[in-house]
Amino acid sequence: MPMKALQTIAMGFVLAACLTGAQAQTFDVVSIKPAGPDENGLHWDRDDAVTKINNYPLSNLLMRAYNLKATSQVLNLPPWADKDRFDLQAKYAEDDFKRLNTLSREDRAAAYRIALQALLADRFGLQGTLESRRMPRFLLERVSPTELGPALQQMPLGTDGKPAGGRNSSRVSSRDAAAFMEVSGITMADLADVLSGQYETGERTVVDRTGLPGYFKFHLDYAPDRGLGISPEATLPGLLDAMRQQLGLRLVRDEGDVPVFVVGAVRKPQVD
Repeated sequence: MPMKALQTIAMGFVLAACLTGAQAQTFDVVSIKPAGPDENGLHWDRDDAVTKINNYPLSNLLMRAYNLKATSQVLNLPPWADKDRFDLQAKYAEDDFKRLNTLSREDRAAAYRIALQALLADRFGLQGTLESRRMPRFLLERVSPTELGPALQQMPLGTDGKPAGGRNSSRVSSRDAAAFMEVSGITMADLADVLSGQYETGERTVVDRTGLPGYFKFHLDYAPDRGLGISPEATLPGLLDAMRQQLGLRLVRDEGDVPVFVVGAVRKPQVD
């Protein structure tokens, strides 16, 4: 079903206007169903013009639509928006999808977020504003101004100006006391985004203050904290200590301006 909803930003301009040289497209077909009681994890798959989303609460959908990194950046949501989970399928019309493929990578990403915003406005009645609030956060800094940690390696660039091998990442947590994070082709700003919203960062946003340019790779071993603290059986340090020892990076508590989405109105969707 076509959707024409527009969300306005508190700074006073229309979200769709952030696209240059093309009109923002909305999804032509959207279905929403309650997630099955046995579904585990969150799954988001994009295959050409079709997006399949499984087991997502509205809070996480909103974060994806507005490019937010932590649940602390979403304000005034009702309790069901974190508890109820949904399966969604969204599809662009063929002509709209062809037009989107003529855009730059950055404009395609912006157009996709605008389509998600329109979906939430149409099916969840979502209204709200993007604002800036002073909140607790973390700064990602270097431990040493001259040396990197032993596991952190800067990657050379290919002829296209991008890191050889592209960007890859995996974050695996076992059910026991050990986990690892392995990434390549990411910037320090990317790493700050990965760390934002984790249990270990108190679900706060993380801001890059390392001053390190370029792309990096690393393998990090640590003991996970799922909100209950590190397992007493752990033989590895926690994430923050492991970052200091292996990457030469630290997280420093701070308070500053953080982008937030303030919900004005929302309703449960009519499911298909």
